[in-house]
Amino acid sequence: TDMLGTPCGYPHLANLQTVSGCLSAATSSNITTLQTTVINLATAVATLSSNTTLDTSHHVILVDATSAEVTLTLPNATTTSARQYMIKKKDSSSNAVVVSASNSQTIDGQASTSFNTQYEAIMVVSDGSNWFIF
Repeated sequence: TDMLGTPCGYPHLANLQTVSGCLSAATSSNITTLQTTVINLATAVATLSSNTTLDTSHHVILVDATSAEVTLTLPNATTTSARQYMIKKKDSSSNAVVVSASNSQTIDGQASTSFNTQYEAIMVVSDGSNWFIF
């Protein structure tokens, strides 16, 4: 059991104290299981080739702008605080990927940002008021 008396064999751990307690008493096989559980996180990956307003179903976005410029519109930053989108251009065309803010919000102080190089990527994060590129 951990420091709170919870058996460490459960697949879900309630809080950091539980994790700490289980790790202090873990064997190497238990640590491997815990690492596998923590690292094996899946995320939504979408390939988009037309103008789209992003929502909570999107996270990792691969953009194919082979046919034309593609504009991705970010949702309202005030209702998506701490939301992240990772956006990557996957095609070799010169067509741009445009990422646009909504509701008079900004992306690093601008209404939009764009890129047109194959494999170029940005990550944008909402602070609850605007969007920021990382």
